[in-house]
Amino acid sequence: MNHNFSKLEASFVERSFNNPSQIVFETTEKCNLACHYCTFRELYSHHDKRGLNGLKHMDLGFAKTFISYYIEQWKRKNYPYKDVYISFYGGEPLMNMRLVKCIVDIVNQHKHQIYVNPIYTMTTNGTLIHKYIDFLIENNFKVLISLDGDHKGNSLRVYGGSNQESFSIVYKNIKNIQQTYPIFYKNNISFNSVLHNKNGLSNILHFFEKHLDKKPMFSTVSPSSLNDSYRAIYDSIKIDFDNAIKELSDEESNKIWDDYMYNNPYVTELISYIFNKSGNVFKDLNMLLLGNSLKHGSYLSGTCLPFTKKVFLSARGLISPCERVSHNNSMGNILEGKVQVDYKEIADKYNEYYRKLSPQCLKCDNNKSCLNCVFQDDSFSSKGKCGSFSSNGNLNVLLKKILLSHPDIYRKIISETVFN
Repeated sequence: MNHNFSKLEASFVERSFNNPSQIVFETTEKCNLACHYCTFRELYSHHDKRGLNGLKHMDLGFAKTFISYYIEQWKRKNYPYKDVYISFYGGEPLMNMRLVKCIVDIVNQHKHQIYVNPIYTMTTNGTLIHKYIDFLIENNFKVLISLDGDHKGNSLRVYGGSNQESFSIVYKNIKNIQQTYPIFYKNNISFNSVLHNKNGLSNILHFFEKHLDKKPMFSTVSPSSLNDSYRAIYDSIKIDFDNAIKELSDEESNKIWDDYMYNNPYVTELISYIFNKSGNVFKDLNMLLLGNSLKHGSYLSGTCLPFTKKVFLSARGLISPCERVSHNNSMGNILEGKVQVDYKEIADKYNEYYRKLSPQCLKCDNNKSCLNCVFQDDSFSSKGKCGSFSSNGNLNVLLKKILLSHPDIYRKIISETVFN
């Protein structure tokens, strides 16, 4: 291994696993929608034909075993008191509300015995939220709803089987929450919009501002693990964020950079670049206190150190550091009523990745601001080569352009993000 990078130790993996900031339950693989750009559909090589039939709800036994494991960790008070996000994901998580209620009930029963502050979150398509809104409000859920804009803009989000539009019911449910529970709506409901050929930034901005009084986060159709047979469809759907901004009016463009600053994926990338290039910003207490012993974690690819951000339990009982990591790269499971994780095996796996990456990272211009995850890098998985390697000797062209065009962005990042 290159001497510039230290080895990841099993003890660090164990500490991270036992003290996550977020625990994510894939409550079900099933979904009542069949969105055209869904990463679990034919557009992607790892698709598994998610729908109503043949897929699994998470077993209640898996969920109880997993949350009970963490409750015991939290009772021991081995780590500083902090917020821990307990999140529900799918599929469509509201299709398995029995499991959601079970987990929340278990945590609430032990709330005064555990040394963390649990915060419940959920990502949903919004089609079923009207059935369970009272429960979500009672438990102060933070709810992220996926909605791509108005009727036309949301037209790629359709019901499975019937191919019927989902906008009408979702919009009705949202407006009902906004009107009936305005405080919850204001404080607890947020939105994510996927940019594609049916909406456009201008339409999204207008729709959310006029009708929902919200500022959505933006994302683009994922380019990772594309199925070559469907690449033409991907090309017809995708919209590049940079080109989408160019099509905006001056007023709308200013909104993206000012009012929507932290919802803008380019600003997120810029923040990462500035922070990591400074050499004096630490992602967490581990990075500050352990310093050089975690040197590779600072700038060896954008792959998170295992379990430092979250722990994910799939509907099939597989444990991963993130919902974006495929089942093939799972790092543990629920077996015979126990949480099974081999910390040494995980450390060895990461160290092998580091061994392959380090010669590339040392020569890469982005080695201190990389956002590329090896678990989502087709080039690395097939050839052992980083798909984001850059050696042109220049600051990332896009980020440089942003700083030149919007110099106030740098000031806002430093003053609002670092010092507030």
